[in-house]
Amino acid sequence: MSTRKLTTDMLLNSPVPTSSGYASVFGNIGSMENKGFEFSLNTKNIMNTDFSMGNRFNIAMNRNKVVALLEVVIYFPVGL
Repeated sequence: MSTRKLTTDMLLNSPVPTSSGYASVFGNIGSMENKGFEFSLNTKNIMNTDFSMGNRFNIAMNRNKVVALLEVVIYFPVGL
């Protein structure tokens, strides 16, 4: 089975000037794409009526890629 998922609204908590009334705000900084593939094989081997045996095989591959990243502006107070 193959899957693809695009995750948007990756949030980052950024500090802002305290004169705004808040110490920090959450902002959307980008999006990420996740792709994957999984293969599974199950067998049941019957030897006779009193004994049976089975096999399982599983393989998976995942790839994560940042597709968009916004510039994050971090505010620091200047002087006191």
